[in-house]
Amino acid sequence: MSRFFLYLCKKLLYEMALTTVDFDGKFRYDLSTKQVTFTDTTDYVSQSIDPADVTIVVKAETAGGGIFYNNTNHGVPDIDPDVSLDSTITIPLPLDGSGNPLQDAYTFTLEWQETSGVPYEVTKVKTETLNYSSPTVDISMEVDCITPRLTATDDSDYTVGGITPSIVRAFAIHYPPSVPTADVTGTGSSVYTATFYTVTDSTVEHSSSLTSTLTYDLTDGIYIIDSVTGSEVIQVSCDGDLCDVYCCIRSLWNRYQNAKGNNNNVLATKELAKFHQVTSLAEMIGTALRCGKSTHISGYVTEILKIAECDAGCSCGDGTPQLVTGLGAGNSDVTVAAGTGVSVNLAGSEYTVSLSSVNINKLASTYNTVVAAGTNISSVSSASVTAGDVTTTTYTVNATDTVVESLFVEVLLSFPTGAVPTYSLTSKKLYGTTFTDSITDNLGILPFLDVENDGSVGDWQNNYTSIIVQNFFSGSSTDYYPEIAVVEEVTWVKGVRGGSTQINGQKVLFVEIYDKNASDFKIRFVNSNGKMLGSDVENKLSSIKLIFKINA
Repeated sequence: MSRFFLYLCKKLLYEMALTTVDFDGKFRYDLSTKQVTFTDTTDYVSQSIDPADVTIVVKAETAGGGIFYNNTNHGVPDIDPDVSLDSTITIPLPLDGSGNPLQDAYTFTLEWQETSGVPYEVTKVKTETLNYSSPTVDISMEVDCITPRLTATDDSDYTVGGITPSIVRAFAIHYPPSVPTADVTGTGSSVYTATFYTVTDSTVEHSSSLTSTLTYDLTDGIYIIDSVTGSEVIQVSCDGDLCDVYCCIRSLWNRYQNAKGNNNNVLATKELAKFHQVTSLAEMIGTALRCGKSTHISGYVTEILKIAECDAGCSCGDGTPQLVTGLGAGNSDVTVAAGTGVSVNLAGSEYTVSLSSVNINKLASTYNTVVAAGTNISSVSSASVTAGDVTTTTYTVNATDTVVESLFVEVLLSFPTGAVPTYSLTSKKLYGTTFTDSITDNLGILPFLDVENDGSVGDWQNNYTSIIVQNFFSGSSTDYYPEIAVVEEVTWVKGVRGGSTQINGQKVLFVEIYDKNASDFKIRFVNSNGKMLGSDVENKLSSIKLIFKINA
């Protein structure tokens, strides 16, 4: 008993999971085999159902003929929602004695089986009476030789049983085989062209064809889909009287031009007045053609020939189809067709041609700028921001540091009375990593300068002065290029040691570099005559400020 109760609970649980199902049924008159097809429209997501756990079988029957299709095997379903929501098995409609689909009340029963747990079934039944016959396509074609314009119009009445269908048309005007011109196509209720042909003293057959796909909504998700076709031909003749009129008007125009060119103003005025008269009559011919008053045309043509004093006929026909260009006397018929990404609106006689917003945005964001990293540029990046229809792109250029590996050191050398020289580093500036700014004065760990002969005052005064510049590399030594500049000298007034001092703008000594080694070099002082100085330095100077520049 407990197992049976558990089975019932599970069954009820699963039945509650899939409770709402639905489908569309379609009577397909548009297929070579008239049949009925089905589409599953169940909302599985809202019911937390995996379509992979569902199969659907179909039963179809009529009131008078009984069951004509019945699939009870969910192992071979009519619809597998996990693969397609449309039925895949052809179910032909039953036929009457004339071989047409049986007109009767149809009942469709679809059964869903859910198999994620204990299998269970849910059904949906729809009944609809089929009372339908395909409508007939009715096309009319008209030709206007004056404008010129050839038009094909769908005059079909597609309403069946009070139901007006949705219509998808494939409409075309076809040219005769002797004219290699592409068809003119459209999807509206009419299609027209200003390009068509005629032959002198004969006609040229132009034709049109139409395929209309019709969808009738019978309500409750049942539809009829049909495809009907039709065609029409028209014999185009735009020669005869019209050709006479054109050649006559052209002859009169030439006479006017000749009179004007020969400065015969009297004759030119006379011919121009005639030209205005005949062009007005030619416009009446166009009006008569558009209004279907063809019996009036001959009278207008006769009057034109009389006024223009010309004979009928152009004598230019050779049997070859000629493009109809119209007389040019009537209203011109301009057709502005919308292409891809373009819309056209007509208000009165004014056309407004607009680009789609997608194309406008594309044009606004179009640019052909390339910013590439060049010499000493490490990278280039960009970021774009779109506001409205304007896109602003900002480029960020990151440069490589190209400063030469170098070290600048400012040194103050002092020459106190009765003492050896001393120095201090007043400023340092480092670029790169080849050199170090950890150098110190003579009390530090890495002394920048080493003054020779500084054991005692006597040693200093009795020898030439030389100074070693050192400890400026951060690691191993490399090629380097030292420079030195004297930026300030403080001299003893009147050369008296220990007296007052003054800053002298005129240099009394020079500093030269010598004995350059792999990791150090020497400097020494010389006078203007090139003589090296020892104690003479402190006899002349109280102090001297030097700047060392060392490049790698």
